[in-house]
Amino acid sequence: MKQYLIACALCIACTSCNLDIEPENGLTYTNSFNTETELNATTSSIQFFINSAVPENQVFITAGIKADELKEGEQVRQWNPKSVIDVQDWKGLYDLVFECNLLLDNIHRTAGLSQERRNFHVGQAEFGLGLAYLVLVQRYGDVPIPIDSKTIAAYGTSPQMQVINTAIEHAQKAFDILPIYGQLKDINGNIIVNKQYASKGACAALLAHLYAWKGSVIDLYKLKGDAQEAYRKSVEYASMIISRQVGPYQLCANPEELCTYLSDPSRVNPEAIFTIVYDINRSTYAVTPNRIASQFVSWPVKETSLLGDIVSETGFRIYKSTVKGMYSSDDLRLKAFFYKIDSLHVVDNHDYALLYKFRKSVYDADQYAPSGKSFRSLNADYVYWRLAIFTFFAPSVMLN
Repeated sequence: MKQYLIACALCIACTSCNLDIEPENGLTYTNSFNTETELNATTSSIQFFINSAVPENQVFITAGIKADELKEGEQVRQWNPKSVIDVQDWKGLYDLVFECNLLLDNIHRTAGLSQERRNFHVGQAEFGLGLAYLVLVQRYGDVPIPIDSKTIAAYGTSPQMQVINTAIEHAQKAFDILPIYGQLKDINGNIIVNKQYASKGACAALLAHLYAWKGSVIDLYKLKGDAQEAYRKSVEYASMIISRQVGPYQLCANPEELCTYLSDPSRVNPEAIFTIVYDINRSTYAVTPNRIASQFVSWPVKETSLLGDIVSETGFRIYKSTVKGMYSSDDLRLKAFFYKIDSLHVVDNHDYALLYKFRKSVYDADQYAPSGKSFRSLNADYVYWRLAIFTFFAPSVMLN
């Protein structure tokens, strides 16, 4: 009897070795990527972190913005180390890195995925990694490079040149497999018009910025490497965009037309290459990712305000004299980008220029407000990279 029990126990033990038990009431890496619908949840998470983490750059916005007055942040502007550390945080960018690595580590589990659909999801992840490492190296210099989504370790920082080269590798992989804008399709086969999703053109813009940054770092820090070759590669990728080899990008007829696109996120801006979109339907508290423009907004874009509120409401303010020193008198941008630039807008003895590049706002019903509504947000996307032309320069890919 004893021998029988031992034999049964051995049989059960051996049998259990071959069981692949999958929990029915919990998600794991092995059962969360079985279908494209499940895979798409991670692709959506990548988009969420691009949308939330990339625009969060208050330190460098505050330190480098063209402004004559700030509501707060003078210590950051003077680069006080404690003030800088207290404001800046890289967690969101590493959340983006994790989600991208998570997808790349597990996409092989998705059954029945065509090459076209695989390229779409892999391309979004590779672009996300390239973008995340570009932003990280720009803001922090030497930063950690996680191996994958599974390895938990105390990572040391990698030299910024290694970070840049890692970003270039990921961006190049995305460039090689993604189609041009207008040919991207979602999980249901519909054309994607949202320019936050990476296309070949967005990858070209990313590579142009990465190579320009690489050349600059080599020159600035006297590092080993060929800065001129990096600059040449930057021009090569930017030229692809200008010549429309990697997407149907084109200049607006004039600055006024550009403002109509910037003021209406529902329209497809022909100059926009990569855009961090304002998802107004995400929640009743959703605000624009355009952190820069939103800090200039006051009257008349903000209909619930008066001219005199500009000092108390805005994070940044700029004088009319400063603006007129930036543009020639016949530059069309002067009158398109600023509200009635030739009129007086004097508050507390200062004549202000009023940003009018983004002209629409989002309001919430408010029964206690005199106007019956309260201001929530500027209604604008963050056009991160666009095709732009300057009066004395050739067309170029610009950070907007």
